[in-house]
Amino acid sequence: EVLLRFGERDRALELFKEVVSKGYDDDIHLMLTIGRALYRAEMYADGRDIFAQAVAARPSSADAAASLGYALHRLGDEVGAGRQIRRALKLDPDLYEARIYLAHLLYDRGDWEAALCEFERVPPPEHWDALGVWRLMELKRTLWHIDEGDPRLGPWEQRFRELEDSDDPIDRLLAEVEVRMGVPDMGVYDSSQLELFEGCPISMDPESRAIRLS
Repeated sequence: EVLLRFGERDRALELFKEVVSKGYDDDIHLMLTIGRALYRAEMYADGRDIFAQAVAARPSSADAAASLGYALHRLGDEVGAGRQIRRALKLDPDLYEARIYLAHLLYDRGDWEAALCEFERVPPPEHWDALGVWRLMELKRTLWHIDEGDPRLGPWEQRFRELEDSDDPIDRLLAEVEVRMGVPDMGVYDSSQLELFEGCPISMDPESRAIRLS
């Protein structure tokens, strides 16, 4: 996995295949870890092969079936993806990540009623995707002909606000590091803008400049 991070894909794949060849293909957790590493590296075909082996070794694993479905979708096989994700949900109806993924597939296909049904089967606190909640509310307004402020949208509007307002843990960590390192507050300046190199919004010695690195 470290080799993948450094771009040495061929060597990483050789090591993964060596692990599988040593008889660990029936270790579902290890296989899923390998498959997900390949998926994150956008090596979808290789990830699909690993997930397919995991499904063959453990047909009762909902996570393996869902993961295979995600990889198939990335490879453009929507029919196969939908089949595997539905299979995963039969094995574990409470696999909410897979249900939301299926809802997005149905939405993109234009099957709005089925998409809404799948979105609704996931309780609001289990929705961690702001886009999914937004699509759910949009479908309710369109299919149910309800207006803004309708109490039936209340729990979803609240969840959408929670997701929109939640701060990113990585951003929070970086902010804490900056405080400890004594990095000055850049005010309204955007750290991605070149204007940072032209000056600083706080009062400083004319010969000084504050530069925020990435």
